Amino acid sequence: IGGLMPLLFETSVQAQFLIPPSLTIVYGLGLGTIVVLVLAPALFAVQHDVASSLRSASIVMSRRLSKRRPRFASTSSSITATATATATANAAAAVPSLADESV
Repeated sequence: IGGLMPLLFETSVQAQFLIPPSLTIVYGLGLGTIVVLVLAPALFAVQHDVASSLRSASIVMSRRLSKRRPRFASTSSSITATATATATANAAAAVPSLADESV
């Protein structure tokens, strides 16, 4: 960037032809330097902060939901056994026995 500064302040006719491209190079290098050295690390830090905040929020929410969620694991086996017994009794009542039939 500093090497092109003397060309920017030159007043000769030949230098007037080279000033626009050198100006473009100087501003491009300056902007690229700012983006690489300042903006990119700042964006990476923001991304890390947001990701860690979301991660901790999801952990907190999962803990809260697990506390509020009813626990059916202990009663599921008794519900299944009751449903099976009821279904068996209903099926037995629906099918007439052969011994009950009179000829």
